[in-house]
Formats: sequence, structure tokens, C-alpha cells
Amino acid sequence: MREFVFEIRYDDGVDELMDLFIATPDARSTTFLCSMGNAQIWRLD
Repeated sequence: MREFVFEIRYDDGVDELMDLFIATPDARSTTFLCSMGNAQIWRLD
């Protein structure tokens, strides 16, 4: 198994939701992905 890590940087004022995360460093978002075979995937944010 391999791990892939990346960082995304946002500029202030471009996106209201990202501005909220920038202003609140302790805020977190989690996504769950479930593979349902070869043709389907479910995503829960």
C-alpha cells in the first residue's frame, strides 16, 4: 500500500468556505469513500 500526501493552498477571498477554514485552523473536514464494485462509488462528506 502506498500513501500519497499533498497540500492545497488557497488565497483569501476566493472561496467563502475556504476562508472559514483559513480563519479557523482547528476546523476539519472528513470524507469517506466506499467502493461498491467496479462501477460505483459512494462519497460522504
